[in-house]
Amino acid sequence: MIGNNLKIAWRNMANNKLYSIIKIGGFAFSIAICILIVLYIRHETSYDKMYPDMDRVFRLIVSAPDGDKVRQTFAFPAPAAKTLQEEILSVELAGRILPNTLFGAGSNLFTVNGRAENYLDKGFVYVDQSILEIFPLPVVQGQLSHALDKPNAIVITKSRAEKYFKGNAVGQTIYLNNNKSILYNITAVIDDVPNNSSLYGYDYFISLAGEPFYPGEQNNWGATNYITYVKLKENADIANAQGSISKNYIQDHYILINKKNGMKISPEMMQSTVLLQNALDMHLRSKNVSEYGMATQYQGDIKMVWIFAGIAFFILLIACINFINLSTANAATRAKEIGIRKTIGSNRKTLIIQFMTEAICYSLISLLIGLLLAFLLLPLFNNLANKALFIPWTVWYFVPSLILSMLFIGILAGLYPAFYLSGFQPINALKSKSVTNPKSSLLRNGLVIFQFATSIILIISALIANQQISFMLNKDIGFDKDQVIVLRGVTGIASQAKELKNELKAIPTVRDVSIG
Repeated sequence: MIGNNLKIAWRNMANNKLYSIIKIGGFAFSIAICILIVLYIRHETSYDKMYPDMDRVFRLIVSAPDGDKVRQTFAFPAPAAKTLQEEILSVELAGRILPNTLFGAGSNLFTVNGRAENYLDKGFVYVDQSILEIFPLPVVQGQLSHALDKPNAIVITKSRAEKYFKGNAVGQTIYLNNNKSILYNITAVIDDVPNNSSLYGYDYFISLAGEPFYPGEQNNWGATNYITYVKLKENADIANAQGSISKNYIQDHYILINKKNGMKISPEMMQSTVLLQNALDMHLRSKNVSEYGMATQYQGDIKMVWIFAGIAFFILLIACINFINLSTANAATRAKEIGIRKTIGSNRKTLIIQFMTEAICYSLISLLIGLLLAFLLLPLFNNLANKALFIPWTVWYFVPSLILSMLFIGILAGLYPAFYLSGFQPINALKSKSVTNPKSSLLRNGLVIFQFATSIILIISALIANQQISFMLNKDIGFDKDQVIVLRGVTGIASQAKELKNELKAIPTVRDVSIG
């Protein structure tokens, strides 16, 4: 039975090549676009899920009234993390990240001790040892458990170890920006940070256990330069922990100590509270949090995820409606076939199964072509979205999910045509009389109108988005960026800035020089 239905479906496709190409082509292109969108959504919603116990990890946020609005920031003073871990019973671990470029994070010129070459690289950041325990990554060399406990220790990623040390990095020492008085000892090498991690963009993790950046900095409650994370103990009540942390930080330390030091506390700070933002929410739900230049990568937006999900849904819906319209529009060519089959004994159930088999065949063939198109378009999509997405062939549920989805879509798209075509009266079909009825025509016309309306909305939205992108790329910013060169890695010769400027201005092709 199934084999016979498949043979008939294949013959109908072969005998109606143009019709089949249009149906499969439209379906396949829609599937390809939807696969790309699903890959994007999957990536955006996967941030930090590779780490264990993320349901207990939180970033601290200060929320304060700002007129009729609320201002939120994740900048905290240096002593906050240690104080909270010591004084709040529900806190298991607390750690700090210092991405502030004023203290040497970001890009640096570094030199391997004993070599003459200097290297310019980015991705330097200061962290506590506890950060590597909260966000653990596989260790390639060395021991991670106490890697950053000592001053001037540094942990680097595998790619940097291979690039600069040919894989043998542990035990080597480096210094930054020609400052030979501070040697950093490489204590461990970890895997590269995944691009869906909050630590993405960092390749050099420098210990915060060293000397303060200026006298009294580590006990200064007035300067807020650190991103602070806490990991709560198992079964800790989040609401109670948030209340305890808020009181401890705002009332017991920040306000009290700064008042003693003669610092004026604003009314807004007096009314502020500390919020716990779960680590899994940081990427998509931080649009209202002020970064103050402390973020290492762009922040996603949950609204954009929903918008893209809606676009994927409507693209698939249009593809299904297109399939239905093409199937019903082709009714006249199938009328005699249906009439003959009914005359020789086929019942409606048999015909419905046959037409549903055809619809599923169309959808599965479209899936194969759609996957190929998605694979070919993925590099272009990655370039446009500035991502490194990939098709997860090795994920066990990926292919079964696609097949089940296409079976469902094939059944959904083929349901109405199957009932519509199988309902033809054999006498009218054989006499070539009209086989349509007003109700069917009304539904078909409604589907066509909906298809056109939705397509127009999507096209207009795409044109508006294209105009916005074109405006940003071509906007006059007041200077020709192609004629401006930025020199990085010259921090180590800051004392000779004037001489450097004069030497550069002496070059005939240089119009002007600015040092900032």
